[in-house]
Amino acid sequence: MDLERLFDQRRDQIARRLAAKVIPGLDGCLLFTGTTDRGRYGQFYIDRFKVAAHRVAYAFANGPIPDGHLVCHRCDNPTCINVEHLFLGSALDNNVDQSVKNRTHQPFGGVGRYRKLTRDDVLRIKTERTSGRALAADMGVAPNTVRKIRRGETWTHVSPAVSAEVL
Repeated sequence: MDLERLFDQRRDQIARRLAAKVIPGLDGCLLFTGTTDRGRYGQFYIDRFKVAAHRVAYAFANGPIPDGHLVCHRCDNPTCINVEHLFLGSALDNNVDQSVKNRTHQPFGGVGRYRKLTRDDVLRIKTERTSGRALAADMGVAPNTVRKIRRGETWTHVSPAVSAEVL
């Protein structure tokens, strides 16, 4: 049984479950209070299918979402499911929307809200010969993060200064 058929068969039940997980927010947003993914988008389950909550809300108001289309947020609040804040678009439309709102640039270093490491931390990882596990525990990151930095897979824009003695 596919998702669209389940949606049609259980429409009232799904509507009640969705409404029970919504609270009003600022600027007219309707905030989904259930489970979210790493990007803070609401996750809603219909039988065994996991669907983004804003896509469920959009489908209730506007019908099925065409294949290959995204449901984008005008309000830029990933937990918002207010259909007046949502619009249908392609990946290109979503990227243009992000660019117009100046939400695409992620500067290097410890500026981003999800970054745990600073440039100085990375320099320490690249230069200290302490075990990767010890550094990871000290900095509150996974050992794999230290490993990838040391292998040159991440943070490639940060390199230790070369001393005159080496030359």
